[in-house]
Amino acid sequence: TVIEDKLSSFSENYQLTFSTNAFNRTIDKNGDEIYGIEMLIPLFTKHSDYALIISDPSGAYSEYFKDQNITVPINIHIINYPHSYFEILDRVDVSIRNTSTDGDPLSIKESLFLGTPVIASNVVSRHSDCILYSRDSLSNDFETIIELLKSHTINSPIKDGSIEVFKLYQQFFGNI
Repeated sequence: TVIEDKLSSFSENYQLTFSTNAFNRTIDKNGDEIYGIEMLIPLFTKHSDYALIISDPSGAYSEYFKDQNITVPINIHIINYPHSYFEILDRVDVSIRNTSTDGDPLSIKESLFLGTPVIASNVVSRHSDCILYSRDSLSNDFETIIELLKSHTINSPIKDGSIEVFKLYQQFFGNI
């Protein structure tokens, strides 16, 4: 597939492949873009030895970049149609959660479950295995984050809770 080809190409041609995701381009109550993807374009333009996959099945970022005449460099690929982000997380080196606000994102849990390191903005409490940074200083701290990644280990991996949920379901409803 196109996604597999791009991931293979990025793995072969760049030091690290990162991924980030959003369903739509959304603005928070302070007027900031929630997912911080627009902030990542100049960062990866500057750090062209790294690649970024942007997962946006809504296509909103592609349209926005086109409307704003924002050039996306060759080390960034936007997937702007429905796809499995889980499969992308399984093939990249690092997941980025650069949000201005957040809940308890599934993408962080999926990343850690797969053993993919996560760097995340410190705007909310995050899983202990995430490498945290201040969103305002990501550009200045990026090289430091890269150094941290080299020795980072996931100490408390996320467990697959589906078996326990299934057993609980069987307890209440029996075998169906």
